Amino acid sequence: MLDLKNIIWKSLSGSQKNIALGGEDVRRFKRGVSELVGFVDNVSPNFDELAELSKPGDSSYSVDWSGPVPSGWGVLEEMRADQMMWRLDMVDTPQIDIVPLNENYLVQMLDLIELTRPGPFQPGTIEMGDYFGVFDQGELVAMAGERLFANPFREISGVCTRPGYEGRGLARSLMQLLIGRQLQRNEVPFLHVVEANINAKRIYEKMGFESVRKTIIRQIVRT
Repeated sequence: MLDLKNIIWKSLSGSQKNIALGGEDVRRFKRGVSELVGFVDNVSPNFDELAELSKPGDSSYSVDWSGPVPSGWGVLEEMRADQMMWRLDMVDTPQIDIVPLNENYLVQMLDLIELTRPGPFQPGTIEMGDYFGVFDQGELVAMAGERLFANPFREISGVCTRPGYEGRGLARSLMQLLIGRQLQRNEVPFLHVVEANINAKRIYEKMGFESVRKTIIRQIVRT
């Protein structure tokens, strides 16, 4: 049965292996694309193999690994999160002007990410899927895009709104566009939401997402 368990490994060894590095036990995305790392075995991860893919001071993000931290590694942050999956057959069509984002908009995208901090995002993250934004007088005020892809599961990520523009439904409209495109491709939209972000989880539930798994997200560093 297909599910979201070990979704990073499934992405790195499947639909996104073209932008992955690593071997049989550990894989991560290319430098500058994403700091996400996947283990084939989340109970006993092969940190020796991860060390070969990492430099001292490098940080990575894992999902589903919650075991003891081996020597030579540290945990910078640990968060409990929900994996939420889209459960409806359709989605409303957004009624606002939405612009496809590419490398020409990267400076504005990175500025918005730095301002709002929706989660890990690097210059090459736009290689992981499609990104869209909303502009106001030339300024990027909201964006959303796609990150992990383990067919048929496609993750919605990087959802953020510039302060002062909240409450206008901009992020929701961007997500609706992405969900509609994914459904047309017979994909299953999903996302991660930190357990402490109760308001975001409620919004996603109202939209049509359902929590299907609890997991642990760790930011780890090679010391």
